Amino acid sequence: MEHVLFFCPFCMTVWKLSSFSYCPMKECFRGMFKWWTDIGSWLMTKGVKEQVELLAHICWNIWTTRNRLIFEGIKDNPVGIWHKALKEAAEFNESVDAECYTNKLNIV
Repeated sequence: MEHVLFFCPFCMTVWKLSSFSYCPMKECFRGMFKWWTDIGSWLMTKGVKEQVELLAHICWNIWTTRNRLIFEGIKDNPVGIWHKALKEAAEFNESVDAECYTNKLNIV
């Protein structure tokens, strides 16, 4: 899974294009769970919870793009994946914010 999400050249380009400008290195990588836990904890301490959500959307879009290529023969480009992940994360955050606001109104 690490190769698919981080180390294939295509995915490395997606990460480099992202706002994280992340460049995964096999030598330092200690597994998906460790990476997720470490980066998530670090981002939460910085008060940028929405960035954790963006990470999830980047991983999801890399994964689904890989599946489209393998099972449907559809190729995408790294810029498109990054923009799609960014859009989906923004939409998710908007829907969560709207739901929280509605819940507050119902409580009052």
